[in-house]
Amino acid sequence: MGENGPPWFTVVECGTGIVMTGEKQTPTAIVLGAGMVGISCSIHLRKRGWDVTLLEKTKPGAETSYGNAGVISRGSVLPMSYPGMVFDIPKILTGGTNAVRFDLSALARVFGWAPSFLMNGTKARNRELSIGLSALVAHCVQEHEALMEEAGATSHLAKRGWIKVY
Repeated sequence: MGENGPPWFTVVECGTGIVMTGEKQTPTAIVLGAGMVGISCSIHLRKRGWDVTLLEKTKPGAETSYGNAGVISRGSVLPMSYPGMVFDIPKILTGGTNAVRFDLSALARVFGWAPSFLMNGTKARNRELSIGLSALVAHCVQEHEALMEEAGATSHLAKRGWIKVY
């Protein structure tokens, strides 16, 4: 990929953002965000003959992909709600953990869905969700490697692994 994205896209300035549009007219899709996921989705849609408009409010790759440091993790399948999370709520609400940032002024907005969120943190539900999430990301590393190869960017790929211990 060049500085302006894949060669089949045209970059057009649009207000404070960037719009990348494909050449075909139908079918069409609008993809929000020009990070790893947005670019990957756009490329795969284009390969399937879709006309793609890729919208990014800032610089491509500068938001979530930047904060994620380009990590492609097949193991990121643990749901956000986990067994025993209810006991961590005081620590979360007072900022005593780096794992979650919580603004107390948002408490009223989350009150409605919080019980359901916590109930999904049982061991059985956690296992079920992990299996489902695993199926979604089963081919992520291979797919990203293929896209990097197409873009001539495999020199930026480092396979060092990752271990998280609880």
